[in-house]
Amino acid sequence: MLLYILSTLTGIFAGVFTGLVPGIHPNTVIFTSLPVYLETSISLPLYLSFITGMSISHTFHDFLPAIFLSAPEAEAALSAVAAPELVNRGKGLQAFQNTVYGGIIALLVVGISSLPVFIFLEQAYNFLSGFMEYILLFFLLFMVLESENSISAAIISFFCGVIGVVSFQAPVNQQFVLVPVFAGLFAVPGVLEILGEDFSLSEQRETENSLAGSFKGGFVGSLAGLMAGIFPGIGSAASTSFLTPLMGRSRKTFLTAMGAVNTSDIIFSLLTLQVIGKARSGVSVAFKALSTPGTSLMILLSVLTVFSILLSAYLSLHISRFYISVLRAVKIRIVLYMVLAVIFFSSIYLTGLLGLLVLLTSFFVGKAAVETGNRRVCMSVLIVPSILFFAELGLFM
Repeated sequence: MLLYILSTLTGIFAGVFTGLVPGIHPNTVIFTSLPVYLETSISLPLYLSFITGMSISHTFHDFLPAIFLSAPEAEAALSAVAAPELVNRGKGLQAFQNTVYGGIIALLVVGISSLPVFIFLEQAYNFLSGFMEYILLFFLLFMVLESENSISAAIISFFCGVIGVVSFQAPVNQQFVLVPVFAGLFAVPGVLEILGEDFSLSEQRETENSLAGSFKGGFVGSLAGLMAGIFPGIGSAASTSFLTPLMGRSRKTFLTAMGAVNTSDIIFSLLTLQVIGKARSGVSVAFKALSTPGTSLMILLSVLTVFSILLSAYLSLHISRFYISVLRAVKIRIVLYMVLAVIFFSSIYLTGLLGLLVLLTSFFVGKAAVETGNRRVCMSVLIVPSILFFAELGLFM
């Protein structure tokens, strides 16, 4: 058991790194380390323990660049929409704390709901899969019509859908194609917006939040994580956007939900893999590529998941203070230029020059989304290809 804990700890610290560095995703580490695993004598449980720890830790720490640098990964994309105003008011630490509390509450909610989900998931999925494209279309129309300007939202959604379809058909490394896609749609426009405003990080005040008071957002986020685990293409950000009416207008509740959805999505995606054999995340794709874990291995990974969530939450609350002190100690413009450089070179390294074209194209659409206030509908980049896939139009054969 000690070896599994050590492997999980290694993964947790790797997740700290992938979370804090924009453009570096756990999928990058997973799919580049798979050949190493296959060529060594590392046991499957040890390797999966590492992946579990890294993926969980990443879901906690990737909110830091999303909140303070507006440079999110896909899973934390909407936090870059809700958090900047709080950062400007010195409440960035409070915003981040909300996401951590969401992850902790997700552990409780998932623990309570996992048994009924395990029992009824297969029947529910078999029932819904017959008209999945219509369900996804409903999600898409809801996001567009829920926007303040539905016409501009529809236009942005259309172009994001085109980017998704073309990117998933392009002759680039499909394991990493979402790196330039989401960097262009969310990270680069957000970073350039801060640079254009001559942004400086104000002093962030310590404010205590109530874990009990965060339960509403945590519950809604966990429900969104279940939706993301079942419906392909929805993703954690899109499912949270769909459930926004249940949260009211509170940014605190929304950020708590974002923290909960990322953590619960990881867990539910593994449960989905176990029950219906469908991979819904990079982690579950890696698991499926190696072998579907048996019952004993799933119990081990469940215990390590609980360990990873609690330790990652503790570490992230302390690392956040250090992270802010570093940002305040150096010129924020230098940090932001470094972020852009990491995004640029990681996109080229992982997807080549064609990936750079995807990055630039996504950026222009993402910039238009920022200007029109329609960043949420950018999640159409995943939903539209999923609709076409389930409609069996022959585009993804």
